[in-house]
Amino acid sequence: MTDAGTPWTEVEFQFDPKLTVPELQFNSVALKDEIHSLCQEIKPIAWRSQPPGSLSGLSLSYDPQAPEQDWHCGSFGHPRYQIYNSKEYFQQPALDHLSNKTFKGDYLDALSFRRLLPEIEKYPALSSLLNGFAAPLVMARLRILDGNLVYPTYDDGGLHTDFPPSDCMRINVCVTTTDDFGLQYENHEPFFLQPGQHCVVNTDVKHRPWVRKRSAFSRIHLTLELTPWLDYDPVADAWSINEHCGKTHPYDLVRRGWMLKSTRRP
Repeated sequence: MTDAGTPWTEVEFQFDPKLTVPELQFNSVALKDEIHSLCQEIKPIAWRSQPPGSLSGLSLSYDPQAPEQDWHCGSFGHPRYQIYNSKEYFQQPALDHLSNKTFKGDYLDALSFRRLLPEIEKYPALSSLLNGFAAPLVMARLRILDGNLVYPTYDDGGLHTDFPPSDCMRINVCVTTTDDFGLQYENHEPFFLQPGQHCVVNTDVKHRPWVRKRSAFSRIHLTLELTPWLDYDPVADAWSINEHCGKTHPYDLVRRGWMLKSTRRP
């Protein structure tokens, strides 16, 4: 990543809001049950970048150099952004990333979150999903949106960009939802995932969660960030540039089946 000193240039821009990972499958009912058990074991926390509201969850991956008490929250936002109002906040992390500010060990330092929580090993559906990627997985997060506390989406509220896909390519995994919750890109109609479905989020295009109205339902998603242009050696605990860096667009790697262990070919 740029804030880790990787000297690549971006490939051509692509926008593919219907992109999915070929043959990525998961049992949403089993995931829901396991997430419920996990949340009994580890209490979810409020998103730390703003005052407590509708969003809670957990970091499912952690920085092994961080204190153990930070493992469950390290990538789940950061309190320094609470000084911004809600509109300013949605822009500030992207501005910090573009200006190459270095925040070692927090959620703008995605490569730090390179190990899965040890608790995950006891949950077979969750463990199978998270360990099934051939591309390195960083910043795996559980995100729970409480329908009793949300505000309906209006105007341009909440639109933002995140890491470009060459840095971190995001997969949004739908565990539970209703038609009151969707995803939306700027100047596009919202779209809706069903439990058991997923999408590749075009994070370099302004996007946001979309809410129709308040409801007595909690939407559960997983957001999984993969590093398409980097390889990770867990024994040496070291990153290296792979053969696709600066040459192959991450979305083309998705289409080729390069992201999963079950579909990647030499």
